[in-house]
Amino acid sequence: MRARPVIVVLVTSGAVLALALTAFAWTLGADSSAAQQDGMHNCPQAGKWAISVWEGPDGTETGQALGSCGAVPVVAAYDLDPQTQGWSYWFAAQPGMATLSKLDKSQGVLALGAFELAPTITPIPSPTPPLAFNVYFIDVGQGDATLIETDGTAILVDGGDGSVEAQDSLEDFLQAWHIQDIDLMVATHPHADHIGGLIDVLALYDVHEIWTNGDTSGSQTYGDFALAVAQEQATGATLREVTRGYTAEFDGLDISVFHPPSLTGDTNEDSLVLRLTCGMVDILLVGDATTDSEASMLAEEGLLTDVEVLKVGHHGSNTSTSDAFLTAVTPEDAVISVGAGNTYGHPHQQTLDRLAAHGVTVYRTDEDGTVTLTSDCDTYSITTSGPAVTPTITPIPSPGPPPISLGEACGPRAATDCNCSDFGTQAEAQACLDADPTDPFNLDGDNDGTPCESLP
Repeated sequence: MRARPVIVVLVTSGAVLALALTAFAWTLGADSSAAQQDGMHNCPQAGKWAISVWEGPDGTETGQALGSCGAVPVVAAYDLDPQTQGWSYWFAAQPGMATLSKLDKSQGVLALGAFELAPTITPIPSPTPPLAFNVYFIDVGQGDATLIETDGTAILVDGGDGSVEAQDSLEDFLQAWHIQDIDLMVATHPHADHIGGLIDVLALYDVHEIWTNGDTSGSQTYGDFALAVAQEQATGATLREVTRGYTAEFDGLDISVFHPPSLTGDTNEDSLVLRLTCGMVDILLVGDATTDSEASMLAEEGLLTDVEVLKVGHHGSNTSTSDAFLTAVTPEDAVISVGAGNTYGHPHQQTLDRLAAHGVTVYRTDEDGTVTLTSDCDTYSITTSGPAVTPTITPIPSPGPPPISLGEACGPRAATDCNCSDFGTQAEAQACLDADPTDPFNLDGDNDGTPCESLP
């Protein structure tokens, strides 16, 4: 097989002194041995080229020429590119000088000349092949867990609520794809349905870097997560509290933090929002960010631009995914991570209607199971697995005393609105939640069944 060479060696800058230049016609032979024979004719002293050509595992040709021209050692190299016209550069290394021959196969002309040799010869790197990556929106029930994976990198954004069903789904998935280490773990915010599953992952896997927004919680789940992070730090993991403007690159994937610029004190509003970019493909991961979070991003000119895929905020709640936000990011596809039969009514119909009005194709983990995006950084495709995690069935309680009314449990503001500041103790807030488990006042922000956990 004949090599079709391109430039792979460069003489760096230096004063160029042309000592001689001769041009004559030269027709390249049909194979490498002909090129070797012609090389002998072009050597001003007795000597010969030794040329080797081989085929790589991907079918491309590479090769090198090692030899001498008299006492002058000669080194050249090939790297086949089917699109090239076959330029070849040969360098003869001798003190202070380099003899250069340039072959243009298309014109059949060989030029010989002597030039001053620069101090170093720097190889030109071969083009990096297009990167391929996958994003798995894992079905963990009512929670979030997203795995981003390339041939050499694994990034996990949130990990579900840590329930037996969700944890089995997450860990089975990581094992099935032979994930050994987690290069980056991101906890978008400290609610249990996002960080609960990360606790076991920290125990089972080597995690190299961990991102949070710096927010904390008084819940037991957050306490366990913080302890697991501290233990991972003790073995060498890096913990970063990231805010808007922070960027990093992992194996060719660019990750930009869009939100928050700083903490406001509202856990969902402060959720990390990340944009993942590779080539022509952009994916926006929104965590549980609210319409207030979206307004903050919209207020910064040029921050929100077109993306291909949106991971819809807060499981499709109507507190996220505003019309203005969708107009700015114009996704083609959207993924809602949500549990089948959840008590919150997620995804809310208002959100689904807005997505439909913007022409967005919607995938849901409660209906489609794990959603897989595969991309070569130029195009992408989406496939689904079918639902894997079934909702937990809560047994019907035995008859007991009649439940108290919402007004009795939540006080005089129950007819309008209330929040955790309206209760003196956590038990009072619990009674309000028990009176109406749909939690109309969002007292149980992390959906773990325990409202207003900061109260005594």
